[in-house]
Amino acid sequence: MPTDPVGDRLLPSPSAWWRYVHRDHIVARAPRAHAALDVAAPELVAVLHCTLGDDFRGDRRLPRGLCRMKNHERDPPASRTWGEAMQPSEGSHAWPATEAGHTEPMKIHAVVVTWNAEDFIAECVASLLAEPEIEAVIVVDNDSSDATATAVSEEFPEVRLIELGNNGGFSVGCNIGISAAIASGAEAIFLLNPDASVVSGSMALLARALEDDPDLGVVAPKIVSRGGAGSETKLQFIGGSVDPAKGVISCPEWGEPDLGQHHVTALTGFLSGCSFLIRSSVIEQVGLMDETYFLYWEDTEYSLRLAAAGVPMRVVLDAVVEHDGSRSTRVGGGLIYRYYMERNRLRLMVECGGRSSFGAIMTTLPGYVREFPHFAKMLGMASAWSLTKARIRGLLAFLRHESGRAEGLGM
Repeated sequence: MPTDPVGDRLLPSPSAWWRYVHRDHIVARAPRAHAALDVAAPELVAVLHCTLGDDFRGDRRLPRGLCRMKNHERDPPASRTWGEAMQPSEGSHAWPATEAGHTEPMKIHAVVVTWNAEDFIAECVASLLAEPEIEAVIVVDNDSSDATATAVSEEFPEVRLIELGNNGGFSVGCNIGISAAIASGAEAIFLLNPDASVVSGSMALLARALEDDPDLGVVAPKIVSRGGAGSETKLQFIGGSVDPAKGVISCPEWGEPDLGQHHVTALTGFLSGCSFLIRSSVIEQVGLMDETYFLYWEDTEYSLRLAAAGVPMRVVLDAVVEHDGSRSTRVGGGLIYRYYMERNRLRLMVECGGRSSFGAIMTTLPGYVREFPHFAKMLGMASAWSLTKARIRGLLAFLRHESGRAEGLGM
């Protein structure tokens, strides 16, 4: 598999993931999440080490004080190291891994990753706590500079708050929260963006979909814009498809009015990182999210990995999440959004779509020409040029094989 020059991490490609799936490997490229797991459930770590042997640990050393966790007695120890892949025990099998006839209510833990979400996190957390199917809520704060962590701890003392000492990105936050949830016995994890909220009764529909179909690995709700006074609720996600070679995601009816015209369930080719419910057994087989994307397109890469592993993904269209969309990353006139979207889209085209770097860039450049007049008309020439420069910066970062967090973007 190709390696990333930054950090010597494994990078995904369709052929590589296919080989991993068919060799029954468990891909786990998430060292910081594993540090949280080491602290939260040392007994689980011991079992995994005995079962998986020396392959469970690799040669990467974790920095001390990487994160500080409430309800934990210590930081992840500096002496712990973790491997990039784990060999499953003898007798393991490919998906589906659930047991037929499981009748007990599923233990669901919700994970929310925050960064400067003080103004809107309360509505998100309150909507989760109102759903009786959710056993626990975990908020992972990516080193916010505002009072997000204080707002959560003071208003919602029943919520488990994990405060990270640095902003490692969306995937790092998700992986740490997911690992903590699994260590606490969660059978399924519900991911939700901090600028989103669950419509009452939706979790029951999502949980029932997984409980009724043991072969189903992941379910997602319909995602709509948050309708305010006098504003129309519009569709953001009802499923769709992705073409990794072109770096294009197809979201049918995106931006169309939500008139309640969609019901039941539908297959989807990709998931929105805004919100989905995934079985812990799926994560154990497919692995955690790729931390090197930092922000954007990591959910698409994860969806492609799930699809390659044969994990069915469905949208339960009667379950609804209301979403504002990128509220934390709107700072700086959208420069953060444009940079990471461009860099990671090109990367996905090469690693998952089989394109050459030259081919990916030549596919992208015409869009710069088409979109600049549109941005100039809507935002003015100065703002349009700033956004274009952010995209070019993302393109150059892709050519330099940069990954993870970019300096100087305000995150």
